[in-house]
Amino acid sequence: MMTGGVAKNTGMVAAIENRLGMPLIIGTFAQENGAIGAAVLASRL
Repeated sequence: MMTGGVAKNTGMVAAIENRLGMPLIIGTFAQENGAIGAAVLASRL
């Protein structure tokens, strides 16, 4: 699983997949995952 804005960079994804020797799973909302996690943590304060 790869998240964050860089997950939309196909060259970076290919390089990491090549290094790991396995495909990565890129979520539909890869760019929003950090914001969602921060919102969940903030809601618990």
